Amino acid sequence: MGAAPEIVPLLSMAAITETLCSEAKRREDARAQGINPGPVTGMRLLDSKIGDCFEPGLHLVHGAPGSGKSALALPISLECVRPGVYASAELRPPVIARRLIARTQRVPLHLVRRMGKDEIYQRWQKVVAQYPMFGVLDARKSAVPVTRMREAIDTLRESHGRHAKGLGALVIVDSLHTWSTRTFSEISEERERLDVAIEQLELLASLAEIAVIAVCERNRMARKDSGQSGMKGTGRLEYAGETVMGMDEATDGEPPPGMRAFCLHISKNREGEPAKLPIYFNGAFQRHDPILDGMEGSGF
Repeated sequence: MGAAPEIVPLLSMAAITETLCSEAKRREDARAQGINPGPVTGMRLLDSKIGDCFEPGLHLVHGAPGSGKSALALPISLECVRPGVYASAELRPPVIARRLIARTQRVPLHLVRRMGKDEIYQRWQKVVAQYPMFGVLDARKSAVPVTRMREAIDTLRESHGRHAKGLGALVIVDSLHTWSTRTFSEISEERERLDVAIEQLELLASLAEIAVIAVCERNRMARKDSGQSGMKGTGRLEYAGETVMGMDEATDGEPPPGMRAFCLHISKNREGEPAKLPIYFNGAFQRHDPILDGMEGSGF
């Protein structure tokens, strides 16, 4: 016989009160220190819509190929103001580094690609110094289990002292579908594989008290569906997410030169209301900007 299942305790009203007040105290202390209570996107308008920060749990970003999912997710892991791990199953580390140099130092990406060894080394060291709580897990060629993700977060917390400890870390998995294929390769059926992957990421978020953002592929039949049901593989995705955000390229209006216009649709939001946010994206500098009443602002 196997081990007896763990008995989940009944939470009394007093126990719920304790948890409720503990979370309120965490937010109160953060405001008093002038910091956010958890990982943020770096876009103030978007942060206000999701409850000021990403709470511990699984959050989902989905879109069609080329819709800007990775371009949105990568800067969030950098700018979250907490230990941030970007588990990349698609982008090579040098591609990530070049994008971050372009973004943080306002150098067009095509010029970063032309830099010589000495210049790009100096540029990259500035990024390293500016964002010491950011790290990358290369998940392109081998399995990266959630235990390794937790170890990476713990390493960043331990390396950067009291400021990095406690709640508020962030892991981004890009993309969920590619990562699950490599990490759970023994499971041949996609739906079952994704269900296991979702369960593992939810467990990681719960046990480590961190936010996990999974970048998801979209169904071919739902390429233009930014709602919850557009994600590929399993219906469990739309139920698992604390927030579900869909990225679509906007077709109306003319964006400024060098910009692409997108709509970020928050179709599920347990900490707030659903919303649609028009966003400009500058690929040369890898930067986003929400469109506020026809004006740019509060972006990253």
